[in-house]
Amino acid sequence: MSIRSVLVALAVLVAGCHLLLDPGGEPVPAPSARTELAAGGEHTCAVVDGRILCWGRNQFGQLGSGVTADSPAPVQVAGLGEDGQSVAAGISHTCAVAGGRTLCWGFNNKGELGNGTAVASDRPVRVSGSDAVPESIAGGQFHSCRVLNGEVQCWGENQYCELGGAMVCDPGAFLDEPAQVGGLSGAQSVVTGDNHSCALVDGGVLCWGRGDYGQLGSGTTLGQPVPVPVAISGGVQAIAAGGHHTCAISGGSVWCWGLNKDGELGNGARGGGSAPAKIASLSGAVAIAAGSSHSCAITGGGVLCWGLNDIGQLGNGDAGAWSGVPVPVTGLDPGPRTVAAGRRHTCAAVDTGIQCWGANDAGQLGDSLSASGLLPVHVALP
Repeated sequence: MSIRSVLVALAVLVAGCHLLLDPGGEPVPAPSARTELAAGGEHTCAVVDGRILCWGRNQFGQLGSGVTADSPAPVQVAGLGEDGQSVAAGISHTCAVAGGRTLCWGFNNKGELGNGTAVASDRPVRVSGSDAVPESIAGGQFHSCRVLNGEVQCWGENQYCELGGAMVCDPGAFLDEPAQVGGLSGAQSVVTGDNHSCALVDGGVLCWGRGDYGQLGSGTTLGQPVPVPVAISGGVQAIAAGGHHTCAISGGSVWCWGLNKDGELGNGARGGGSAPAKIASLSGAVAIAAGSSHSCAITGGGVLCWGLNDIGQLGNGDAGAWSGVPVPVTGLDPGPRTVAAGRRHTCAAVDTGIQCWGANDAGQLGDSLSASGLLPVHVALP
């Protein structure tokens, strides 16, 4: 699930001098500079004032803290200072740009850390290849991608051709070092779903990998080993890839395609689509995020979510099974700038810090507690 949250126009984030209270009642300063958010399967990470912080599930070291114990409160990634720039979270691994390098940590059974091994790491390891600063990074289920000088590189599992290269695609196929995706240049960003990948290129979208739910947006349900264009009228500003669905912002409107068993396409019904469909009830969107089976957008100073809601991941105070149309997140503090969606939880950066809602069985809401939340709670930032 992607994660720099596929923001385009909101790269520099400045928060005010607000204070929030941690569960013990002590004031905690809000982030004062650039904040990036990423929600993985059951963990969350953020770049706050250059520090990379993670919280939640940690059985494979995906928090990067040097241990494998879950943490319901943010912990700083080991060995990194205050030069973090961006972060992306997969199901059980994490990647980041820090100190001008691409680093990954966590689960690595399919080479998703990109360091030439298939050995998990509870601390950051350097991704092989160029140390040039990538324009974008993304983490999928068992694969990762980055954009370097307009070219897309991917590594990890290649069962469904999600790496977009010339290698054979089968259940045992993977690459433990980055390889260039053919047929792409001039890419601005890349996003990854469970088994598919998409890139934003000159206002257009190209996708590759698994396609049996229509998640490639090509009008068919065929998988594709190389990038294929998505038909969206008008220039695209941002994209997001969920479990088996994809969304994009074009002219403030949101278009989605792919699996729709829980309303994650926002068209008011269940039933997937292999071509982009516009969400009629939503306009003015400036940021988009896609989780395993739900989606969210920032619009009009608030956040709206749709899709699966079995444990409150839509943040509307209800634990109804699903919503096929966007519903506003209730109780969110002013100024949402970034939104990130994980497997069954969601987070947003706001003026007062970071707030999360939904599943919290592994501490992925970051409030130092373990109770799931139907409404946003504040992350206990250190």
